Amino acid sequence: MPPLKNQRHEVYAQIVFEVQGTNTPGYECAIRAGYAAKWARSIASRLSTNVNIRARIDELNAVAAAGRIADKQERMEHLTQIVRAKIEDYLDNGETPTLKGGVYPHAVRKFIHRTYITKKGDTVIEKTIELKDSIEAVDKLNRMDNTYSDPLPINQTNNFQFNIIVRSDQARDIVSKIMSGERLADNAAH
Repeated sequence: MPPLKNQRHEVYAQIVFEVQGTNTPGYECAIRAGYAAKWARSIASRLSTNVNIRARIDELNAVAAAGRIADKQERMEHLTQIVRAKIEDYLDNGETPTLKGGVYPHAVRKFIHRTYITKKGDTVIEKTIELKDSIEAVDKLNRMDNTYSDPLPINQTNNFQFNIIVRSDQARDIVSKIMSGERLADNAAH
């Protein structure tokens, strides 16, 4: 959507977009957009319901969010890196963990590189790498693709049969009352 044809409407939309989340009243936005202070409250009320102005503010929000929010494809690529990563991808010469450039960077949970000197004066370099859980990533990918079947509806009736063994006449009476839906007095259940 191009800028609004009415310049003051466009300025108002830009100001409302800029002050979102700051509790700035609409009438202040109207004044900053060039409307008279005397009529600012009624004008702001009218402009806040204007379909074109609302659409322009929504468009400005969408443009601002486009670079900050990962779309579905990007999230799936991120999770796929976690699934495909293997510890071997991060071993230098088959032994020492290393962060190789470009090899599934999203899969690394933790990389620790420590250098210390022993009591004998030897320098020891210790590297530890921990990858993110690939099973969890598969689960998230499956949920994104709706791979899992829908759970049973809550109100669905399951036809289970229970065999209840009772050892006394009193217990038999209580079970019969429960099965018939009768409410029991507190002392009868003991």
